[in-house]
Amino acid sequence: MYDSTVDILYNVYDLVAVGGFVVIDDFGWAHATQGQSVAKPLFGAKSAILDFRALHGIEDDEHLMYDVDGVCAWFVKAREIKVQRWRYQDSMKGNHGALRPEAPLTNTDYARLKEKYDALRSHNKAQTHKAPPRHDLPTPLRWLVNAKGNG
Repeated sequence: MYDSTVDILYNVYDLVAVGGFVVIDDFGWAHATQGQSVAKPLFGAKSAILDFRALHGIEDDEHLMYDVDGVCAWFVKAREIKVQRWRYQDSMKGNHGALRPEAPLTNTDYARLKEKYDALRSHNKAQTHKAPPRHDLPTPLRWLVNAKGNG
């Protein structure tokens, strides 16, 4: 799932409008948060999105990640960035390291990010980046939110 997520991020991310939603299925919210070795999350989508965010400077409070159901996650695109498409092109030539931060993310890094997201989300609950109302969600996600009783 790493490769398919990277394909989308590097080829479509700049088409998302500022204020638009980026939804990541198979994020695995709590997976790979134990220990200190190089992280090997159950779902490669998590590694892909966090690598992309780190390399593009959007691992910040403006792009706070939200948990949907323990597996799916989402964030709001807060500002335009220049997608470093050269990284993707290099990876297509066999240099897969071009898609990863120089210091690979560890399980401890994932745990720290999750704690940060949880803390900021609790602090900002009544602020601007809260979950959209149910009627604004696409039908499959609206069904999920309704089924979980969130919203």
